[in-house]
Formats: sequence, C-alpha cells, structure tokens
Amino acid sequence: MSAKEDKDIQIQIWKDVTRTHQDNEFFRQKDVKQALLDLLYIWARENLDYKYQQGMNELFAAVVSCVFSELDFSPDESDNELTPEGLFLQFHSYKYAWADSYCLFARLMNLGIKELYYKEEDPKAALSESQFKSRREHQAHVDA
Repeated sequence: MSAKEDKDIQIQIWKDVTRTHQDNEFFRQKDVKQALLDLLYIWARENLDYKYQQGMNELFAAVVSCVFSELDFSPDESDNELTPEGLFLQFHSYKYAWADSYCLFARLMNLGIKELYYKEEDPKAALSESQFKSRREHQAHVDA
C-alpha cells in the first residue's frame, strides 16, 4: 500500500468518525473519535483485501456502545482476584473496553459481514446465501 493510499484511508475513516452518532455525547469526545479512527484504521490495514468502506464506522459504533454500556466504573480494587466479583470486574473493566470492542468488531466482520460491504459487478461473483452460510460455518469450525 502506498503512502497516499494509506493517508486516503485515514481521511475516509476520519470523515465518517466525525459524523458517527454526534447526537450522543460519548461519540463527540475527542478521545473516543481518536480511538474509533485508530481501531478502524488497524482493521483496514489488517484486511487489505477488503479495505475500509463507508458505514463500517456505524457497525463499530454499535459494538462500542454495547461494550461501554456494560462497564463497571468502580475502582479496580479486586481486579486481580479470582473471585466471582474480581472476574466480573475484569470482564467489565474500562481498561479492556477498546480491545474488547475491536475483537468483537473484527469477529463480526470475519463472520461474513465484510462481504456485505461489496457489490460485485458480476452477479455470479456475489456470495449466494448458501455460500455465505458455508463460509460462516467453516470460520466457526476453524475458530473452535
């Protein structure tokens, strides 16, 4: 990927990020916008065959909303304890929220969502429903 293509991807993502859920105070925060940009850019770099497409920011924002709505913002005093409460705090800790969001987004994309962002000129080249299901089942088997 050339430096120009790399910069173009960042610009495209930034344009979308700045429009993402601006009615929600959380998504208007500068650090949240930066995290969205950074993580969508990482996904785009890890998936060069698919590239970033407009609208992926909305899917990622939905994942982020779900993850952040479940967080426990209490002090992490029992963060390292192997008690039910300590484990709960680890699974609902702000410290891991962005990493969790990214992993969930990447997993969704790999289950076949990324294919939905591309329109094939040749109708025969588009995935049929059975091919989509087969690919998803194969990925689930590989991940198991």
